Amino acid sequence: MGKMYSSISFETLLNQSLDREMDGEMAVALQNAKAALAQAQFAGDMEAYAQALTRLGSIHYRLGHFENMKELAARALSQAGEESRARADALLLLGNYAFETGSLDDAEAYFQEVADLSRQIDYPLARYRALHNMAAGAYSLRGQFNLALTTYEEAYRIACQINSPQKVIPLIAMCYIHLEIGQLSQARHLIDKIALQAAPDSFFYGYYLMLKGKLAEYEGDPSSGLSNYLQAEAVTERIGDVTLHIFLSLCKSHCHRMLGNIAYALEWANDAVEWANRANNRRMTGRALAERGYVEWLAGRLEDSEKDLRNAVNDLTERQQQFDLTLAQFYLAALLFARQNPLAEQV
Repeated sequence: MGKMYSSISFETLLNQSLDREMDGEMAVALQNAKAALAQAQFAGDMEAYAQALTRLGSIHYRLGHFENMKELAARALSQAGEESRARADALLLLGNYAFETGSLDDAEAYFQEVADLSRQIDYPLARYRALHNMAAGAYSLRGQFNLALTTYEEAYRIACQINSPQKVIPLIAMCYIHLEIGQLSQARHLIDKIALQAAPDSFFYGYYLMLKGKLAEYEGDPSSGLSNYLQAEAVTERIGDVTLHIFLSLCKSHCHRMLGNIAYALEWANDAVEWANRANNRRMTGRALAERGYVEWLAGRLEDSEKDLRNAVNDLTERQQQFDLTLAQFYLAALLFARQNPLAEQV
């Protein structure tokens, strides 16, 4: 190593970058990651260089810069050893890219490779992330909820063993599933648990507020739901989490249509579609199109509604997002039935 290179300060910079990312301080996280990258490059330490590239990629992922993330992951993979932590981290990012923009089958294959590699090289943090991402990026979107919950629980167990500050993430994911399938008491229990771990200055807190809002909404109190969503939006604006922004736009559309505010609902559904398209976030695109299509129906815009719902069905079919696809197909069938379209029964 070069004499100006210190492995301790390099590791410290990486850890500080991760901590700042978790706190939502993305600019500082990027600065620390770039400083670590410069140190590794100066020292000619290609393994450390690859690690720093994956740290940068993780931040770009959080910001919704998926193409930047993919490019950084590919560069890291070209420098990383066959059995190295940097390789595991780079494969994780490529799995995330497939999860957000492409195929769930490809995402699952990447995450399974990381899970196997991380077990082999004793890298529990990467194994935790691989299991979590496999549940989020494949099982949950396909509607394999029992498998997803079991995998999240294993990820949570590993995160607790290594005392990772990210251990709250599987709790958030499990709570979301319980809400989606109507298990409100289990969701309420997890929300209470998340409240103890989600610091108000972290991006976790935005997801906590969103889950609180969804629970209120599902319990028949959309006004309280909106109040929580607005608080969560303030967190999103501070940290720049694009995926959370899209989630919240969809949630606000739900609430406004429950309250009969169809014009407001349509505004938020439009916002969700626009952000999903802008970020190339295909995981959220079909969901957003289905929501907008339903709201357009309520607004009497039947041609627009049918177009959006058909596009949602096509996108979600291609993505294998079976749970969201079922809802989109239901909306489309109901719309066609209401319009006395002979294809309604087939759909």
